[in-house]
Amino acid sequence: MLKVKPRGVIYHQPRNELDEDVALLLGLHVGDGWLSDKWGIACEKKDKSMILRVTQLVRDVLGVEPIKPCECAAGKAIMIRSGQPQVLDFFRNHYLPQGRKTGKVRIPQPILESNNEAVSKAFLRGLFSTDGCFSFQINRGSRVEIQVKSKKLRDDFIYLTSQLGFSFRFYAYLPPRGKNKAPLQVAYTTQTRQVVRWMEEIGSIKDSHIQQYQHWKKIIEAKRS
Repeated sequence: MLKVKPRGVIYHQPRNELDEDVALLLGLHVGDGWLSDKWGIACEKKDKSMILRVTQLVRDVLGVEPIKPCECAAGKAIMIRSGQPQVLDFFRNHYLPQGRKTGKVRIPQPILESNNEAVSKAFLRGLFSTDGCFSFQINRGSRVEIQVKSKKLRDDFIYLTSQLGFSFRFYAYLPPRGKNKAPLQVAYTTQTRQVVRWMEEIGSIKDSHIQQYQHWKKIIEAKRS
């Protein structure tokens, strides 16, 4: 059970230096965060470790105690939020749009320009944890991908991953069902070596990603023995 401290607690000012924790939080926000008169991010209720990790990032990076988490999406997700001015300023100062970000959000320039591989990997870990997917089919290989609505974000993702030696393919498609009026932008790789390297070096803080990857590894190891 997640223990919540009193609302409105401020521990310190947000971190200014672009380190791994800051990059991870920025990646999570770009993937699944929102910014209006409050900031928030949704995590699936079953991803308990991820919820704890995001809550700790709010305390360590943003310097505040989040508002008591609330359920959303018919009780399937938990919303971690804060309305503290210093939190809103943190994301604004990192060139992240306030209000509706669909279609226009992209990777912050300081991340793209960073020469620190650990920072780049941490940002990608956050983005993959929210907008990514690891999947596999027995006897047909595995796949790592992200699906986003912003073409700029997808293109930035491809650029940043290429700087780390990855080679992602990409395409766009309009789902046959749902309310999407704009195509989804997809970047993916099915090359086993790249998939393994991605999951080992970049990885995810999302519980289901980790569990799915561990399950796949056990199947592969069992085939080899």
